[in-house]
Amino acid sequence: MTEKSSPSADVEMERVYLKDGDYFFPSEPAIKADSLRTKSLLHRFNHTDPADTVSRLQLMKKLLPECGEGASVTAPFHCSRGYNIRAGNNFYCNFDCVILDLTDVIIGNDVQLGPQVNIYTVNHPINPGHRSTGIEYVQPVIIGDRVWVGGKSVILPGVKIGNDVVIAAGSVVTRDIPDRVIAGGIPARVLKHIQ
Repeated sequence: MTEKSSPSADVEMERVYLKDGDYFFPSEPAIKADSLRTKSLLHRFNHTDPADTVSRLQLMKKLLPECGEGASVTAPFHCSRGYNIRAGNNFYCNFDCVILDLTDVIIGNDVQLGPQVNIYTVNHPINPGHRSTGIEYVQPVIIGDRVWVGGKSVILPGVKIGNDVVIAAGSVVTRDIPDRVIAGGIPARVLKHIQ
């Protein structure tokens, strides 16, 4: 785990950067402070009048500073940090999405997330003795260009989704998905190749 100084919404504070495979305790003071910063921004974003497009865009850019041109996020939205979400141009995130970005969530250009999509980078140990200590670990999620993730889908830690992919609504993506396919189910599997 490394810490870097970076401005938050209103004050200078430490941001905690976790790398692939890093273990951490959510109760660590730096982790808790970082989480509180994000929760405050999320509260403001999710409670801003939808007609106040200027304020909403300013808050979205503070919350998700690494998103490209044309990014649009519909409230309510929830994330762990925001600054670990790096999305390309024309990213769209529909209602009620949850992105647990304790490490990198890298999203390509022209990606659409349906309502209630969940993306997780945080995992718990399988061993119950380790799990009972409260320790957790992170694995990044990578989504390619021109991907459509159907509503209520879940993408688990460590998954890579290729370019030009459709994830059917209600799927649970537990493993990597190759380019140019439709995938769906629990767990998601390739249903059809896209010509």
